[in-house]
Amino acid sequence: MINRISIDPYYVEEYKNAAAVIQAFKEEYKDTDKAYAAFFTDKAGLENPPKTNLAYARQKVSNEFIDFQLSMGGFEVFGAKNYPGYISGAYVKGQPTPYRTSEYHEQ
Repeated sequence: MINRISIDPYYVEEYKNAAAVIQAFKEEYKDTDKAYAAFFTDKAGLENPPKTNLAYARQKVSNEFIDFQLSMGGFEVFGAKNYPGYISGAYVKGQPTPYRTSEYHEQ
């Protein structure tokens, strides 16, 4: 967060917006797990370019946090076998991996 704010001070507003959007989902669903599930799956968050508070929160804050965690290997604690730039293993057992894995080698 400090990095983003130092690059673009307006990011303070993006983080405030994201906090308000998540709070609104919590108040609507009365259950934290359901609120986050709705936040991450609501199709309105995919609007591109973003025009709603939800779309800004998803694209400017949560998606960037997820990208950062993936690039730093941060989901290993959840069982993902990843390292910067790659993830190993498909999400559906027995199905091919839909992205480059650590076994990927440029020919």
